[in-house]
Amino acid sequence: KRLQGLSTLSPYLKLYDAIVEFETKNDRWMNGPFLEIDPDKVDGDVGNLWRTLYKAEKTFTDVPTAQKMAQKVKSKVDDFKEHLPLVAALCNPGLRDRH
Repeated sequence: KRLQGLSTLSPYLKLYDAIVEFETKNDRWMNGPFLEIDPDKVDGDVGNLWRTLYKAEKTFTDVPTAQKMAQKVKSKVDDFKEHLPLVAALCNPGLRDRH
């Protein structure tokens, strides 16, 4: 019975973790020290978060509130994805030493 409860709550925990992770990292990426940003890590993190939120969106078809939360944060991740080429260009380690 306890395992059943854990399996029921697991998708909610994954959704919560993804939301907290995105909000925390997004704040660091947008407001933190520019030279500490690793563009490859940002790209990987954004991709992983997007996939997690996509799966959550599909998982919660019967739970509209949770599905709406997943959609809202996935939309924010999509908006941030548009900035990835700029992040890659500006945070390129080759630019740091010379410029």
